[in-house]
Amino acid sequence: MRIVDAVWEKRNLGVDTVEIALDEDDDVNVFEEINTLKQPYQVLKIPNGRIDISSAAQKNGFYLIETQLNLISRFSEPNFSPLVKRFLDSINFEDANDVETELVLSEIASGEIFKTDRIALDPHFGCKIAGVRYANWIRDTLNCSGHLLVAKKNGALSGFVSVALKDDYADAILGGALSSNRIPSIGVMCSYAGVTFARETGAKYVITSVSSNNIPAMKINLAAGYEIKDSLYVLVRHIS
Repeated sequence: MRIVDAVWEKRNLGVDTVEIALDEDDDVNVFEEINTLKQPYQVLKIPNGRIDISSAAQKNGFYLIETQLNLISRFSEPNFSPLVKRFLDSINFEDANDVETELVLSEIASGEIFKTDRIALDPHFGCKIAGVRYANWIRDTLNCSGHLLVAKKNGALSGFVSVALKDDYADAILGGALSSNRIPSIGVMCSYAGVTFARETGAKYVITSVSSNNIPAMKINLAAGYEIKDSLYVLVRHIS
């Protein structure tokens, strides 16, 4: 078991947060230690298939909010529909300039794009807080090893993907369509642009994750060449 005091979430969510990641060899006795934690917002991640621990977690006040599906791309061929193929050549992807970065982050922070993750669906938080959290995450990534790629059609912004470069791989943090100039199938093109960028910069593979609450995003990433690596049950509890 790994327990992380997620101090960065205080800025994002306004509450002290702890993240607990369980290992395959953990057992239900972990709750003796978990129940001593005092942070008001607690996030528990359990390996897929450990129904015994998931059941024990719910008896201890946690509730299931999503399954986190971890994906990986080793640059296999995408499974594009004829519609995507038709539009792909008309879309240009490039690093966002300062003005474009602020436009993208502003729309993300509005809470109008991402509405299916555990923060957006949690009645303690909601879409607006989820949006601000994602915008902060991308900004932090840009201050380190990150890139924000924007999709343009005829010069107008229509989508984005944020990619963080690691030692020998890349992490596709977040991607999606912008409401200002939405075009068909832009989501899968943004996902694939992140994979292509990673390959061109020398990464050996790309990872990303998707919530089980967002089936359209799962389909998009699978079409862009990702495959499911593993998954985690994600449970949360709020302590007043």
